[in-house]
Amino acid sequence: MPDDSISAVTLADFTGPTTDEGGGRYELYVGADAPLFDPFADYPDGVAEPFDLSMFAVPAALSASLAHNLDVRRHNIWHCWGTGVQVGWIGDASHQAECSDHNPDIHGVVHAIDPMVTGVRAAAVVKEALAHPDDLQYVIHNRVIWSVSVGWQARRYTGSDPHTNHVHISGKHGSSNGNGATCTGYNLAAQNSAPTFNVCGPTPPPPPPPPSGHTPGSRALQLQSPHMSGADVAFVQRFIGPKQAGPADGDFGPGTKSGVEWYQRLRTIAVDGVVGPKTWSQMGVRWQG
Repeated sequence: MPDDSISAVTLADFTGPTTDEGGGRYELYVGADAPLFDPFADYPDGVAEPFDLSMFAVPAALSASLAHNLDVRRHNIWHCWGTGVQVGWIGDASHQAECSDHNPDIHGVVHAIDPMVTGVRAAAVVKEALAHPDDLQYVIHNRVIWSVSVGWQARRYTGSDPHTNHVHISGKHGSSNGNGATCTGYNLAAQNSAPTFNVCGPTPPPPPPPPSGHTPGSRALQLQSPHMSGADVAFVQRFIGPKQAGPADGDFGPGTKSGVEWYQRLRTIAVDGVVGPKTWSQMGVRWQG
């Protein structure tokens, strides 16, 4: 069935580029040998920095949704470590030009996430994924791949992209909803499951509902007293991302204004901290005010 939660993709949803031939078909690179190093401590060039979101251009018409099982895992990461942790899922141009689980299937659902974590946090993500892998196909971090195809044993990853600045997690492959962008189908029972995944202990509460009222593009947003609030503010915050605009709490405070100014400079439009017709248009939203 088509996913009914498809929404506009924001800047913070993009994952980093891949240099592997064949795009995201990472099981092509399962080595025969177990790794002889600790993937959570032995980084070849030190711990890599997350990719720079400002390098990405957001297609105005692109929309998709994340598979439910991976969204459960993503929200647990945010519950534990905050929404400032980047969890990319939509592939950039290099993914979109190749077969990849980061590309939307025939119903616009994406079946991969890339939590931008290293060291002890990467170890926690991988440990939890391997403890409850029934909805997954493979996990990759720092030159190591754990795949259902080899019984989830650690194997050297032989692709050219070492995945040193994130953990890649792909949803379980199957026979449903594949297309030329994914080059594989998916297991719908796995996609719709709610896996156990607790990187910080107790089961987290469900994510809060988004603020109601005021659809994106229905009014200009700016810093004022009392603060403006609503679903349109939360959209802007999600679009720009927590690193620049803070948490998507639907409250237009000073942090959100700073994020809007950052985005306006990025798009080379007038920098005033106000989300008016031109800024809404740059976000792919039609002005209705």
